[in-house]
Amino acid sequence: MIKRLMLAAAIGLLATAALFALSFAADSLGFTSLARGLLWQNTLLQSFAPLGNIGTTEHPVYEGSPLNFLAFLASIPTGIFFYSLWHTQRSPWQSGVPNSSFKADGFAAA
Repeated sequence: MIKRLMLAAAIGLLATAALFALSFAADSLGFTSLARGLLWQNTLLQSFAPLGNIGTTEHPVYEGSPLNFLAFLASIPTGIFFYSLWHTQRSPWQSGVPNSSFKADGFAAA
């Protein structure tokens, strides 16, 4: 059990790091929508942090706050957690342990 949890945490860490790198690469190439999608946990947490408009109402210029930086930092363990959780929730027939309540087609047996 501990071995499986450590493997899940390692996979979560690698997946988060790879998606962070791909997101920054996509953003530098001008694909901002793709970058936001790859780094979905940061996009989600940043939506909760307020932005201050330092421009005019006609030409708004938004600046980040320390809350935006904290949201960015919080997105790293959030990604690790969700990708680790995804790995531990694999289907029963992928783990090599047969489960009589599942058929090969994925539907529960009656």
